[in-house]
Amino acid sequence: MAAPRVLIDGYNLSMKHGTGIKTYTGLLDQALTSLGCETSILYGHPIPKGADPLLREVAFHEEQNLRDRTPFARYMRHADIWRRGWANDAPEIAAVPDTDVVVMPEAQRFQTRAVNGSRVYEVAWRRSWSFGKYLDITLPETVDAVHLTFPIPIRVKGPGKPKKIVTIHDLIPLRLPYTTLDDKNELLRRHRVAVAEADLVFTVSEHSKADIIKLLDVPADKIVVSEQPSRFKPLRGPEMRDQAKVLRRLELSPQQYVLFVGAIEPKKNLGRLLRAYVEADTDVPLVVAGPRAWMWEEEIGWLLNATDPAITRKVRFLNHVSVEDLRYLYSAAMALVFPSLYEGYGLPLVEAMAFGLPCLTSKVSSMPEVCGDAALYVDPFDVREMREKLERLVGDKALREYLSDRALQRAQQLTPAHFAEQVAEGYRRIGLLD
Repeated sequence: MAAPRVLIDGYNLSMKHGTGIKTYTGLLDQALTSLGCETSILYGHPIPKGADPLLREVAFHEEQNLRDRTPFARYMRHADIWRRGWANDAPEIAAVPDTDVVVMPEAQRFQTRAVNGSRVYEVAWRRSWSFGKYLDITLPETVDAVHLTFPIPIRVKGPGKPKKIVTIHDLIPLRLPYTTLDDKNELLRRHRVAVAEADLVFTVSEHSKADIIKLLDVPADKIVVSEQPSRFKPLRGPEMRDQAKVLRRLELSPQQYVLFVGAIEPKKNLGRLLRAYVEADTDVPLVVAGPRAWMWEEEIGWLLNATDPAITRKVRFLNHVSVEDLRYLYSAAMALVFPSLYEGYGLPLVEAMAFGLPCLTSKVSSMPEVCGDAALYVDPFDVREMREKLERLVGDKALREYLSDRALQRAQQLTPAHFAEQVAEGYRRIGLLD
């Protein structure tokens, strides 16, 4: 059997800061490559139409090309996106040259062949939001499958008839509508089209699979669960010396802080966690590693306005941290706290367990499935219980050692090889792999 050619969307890969889906996309690409597939990634960078190959490569890597240089340019961009969305006029998609013209670190070079349609995702979203329809795109060459890492409103039209695969990570906007700003009508319509047209649906947990079956009426045998592994490996050799330098720059000490990782938005439940933490009988600070996202003021505004040093010194906000710094933060933390209201998976838990971190998390949705016996569980709505469990976790070294041992055992089950085999199982179902 010839190597299957698979196109993966690069929508989240283009984002400057990491997201769970961005991490998933990279891991999916690695898994498919390890399985012998030939992968390519579709980007939507605004490359000028008709640019020669050299300028296509240069423009692809130019951050400035994402900015409108004048108000008129911004007006023309919006007008063109609206027109294309209305007319179902997708931008032309072409290969991006990779000739080493642009100087950059080797790790940032293409590991996978890139194709690009100028602002193709912006046009697709405009068509979905304004007209309730998908954007039809044409690829420069045939592929055997198109794997969308979440339900993006694009549909591939010729050449050939590629298999359609979509990953749905969660249905949180429908389960917790008060925590998101999504247009629920557009989201539900887009998801229904995605699962109806898909030959295969991936998701990240049995809990999310149950939600997809219940809310989108998808047959169970059409869904495959693939458990995402951690992107991080424990520190080795010289990296342990680097740890001290990174922590010194962040004004932290090893094993002297509790870590929270995630965007500051209602679903992550940081507001209740902060109330529990400032009331807890502990001097160990809570370090919040995550950017401010939607409705963040409702979650942390009260603490940012506090003037009592007894309160403010218990919490450190680091905002967005780099992937490299996050790895060191995990490696030196006393524990991870992640009392989210709802998760399709809960990637910070998986990443923390890879470092043997004891975890405190919620006893709802997918989190017990992800952590098993490697976590201390709380009702995410109960601030008192959260405070009591926090005091227990920080104050009981034997408990932390027990949970750390269980965390490492659980992490050994969530490996890239295990993820790749689950992906292979799905691809075999629709005849893409032997």
